[in-house]
Amino acid sequence: MPASPRKQLNIRSDEARALAAALAAETGMSVTQVVEMALREFRGRRRIPSLKVTPSEADRNRLALLAAVEEAHPAALPAPALTQTTQPALRHDRP
Repeated sequence: MPASPRKQLNIRSDEARALAAALAAETGMSVTQVVEMALREFRGRRRIPSLKVTPSEADRNRLALLAAVEEAHPAALPAPALTQTTQPALRHDRP
């Protein structure tokens, strides 16, 4: 990305400057490219609070995922364990 004379980011931390310069030297990238990449990676790892789900939503999502896997690959999930109080699960295997 070409440099813009109007937009600047001032880094006042000696450690941040040193880390950015060292990474730039190691990778052959510019300090700007290193900072941009680090910020993108940090942003990608951040959890956004608005995307968190409630326990009931998580449970519904888990059940829906298991049902989708079972439908696509009937043999992929382990069969439930049989005990004296349970009946075998009915499975509709596809040919």
